[in-house]
Amino acid sequence: MNAFIVAMIVVMFNGVPQYWYNINETNPHPSMFSCETQIADNRFQQQVLQRFNTTFQNKVAVIRLACIPKEKVAEYKIWAEEKNNANREQ
Repeated sequence: MNAFIVAMIVVMFNGVPQYWYNINETNPHPSMFSCETQIADNRFQQQVLQRFNTTFQNKVAVIRLACIPKEKVAEYKIWAEEKNNANREQ
């Protein structure tokens, strides 16, 4: 199974958390274990956090990383878009 890394980030605006969901990496892995091992590495987490802070002008408070199977990527993108749109309306 090829797995993809998904970054789920929490961005703080005015002290209120806003959740933004995004696929951060699309590197294939030979197994879910391989993917989960990579995202458990603190150095990798810091690299992802730094990239998001560059994008969001140092307003990212927390990131949460998860692996999803390749066949779920399209479904996840639809779900993420719906959640992001709902967050914009608040």
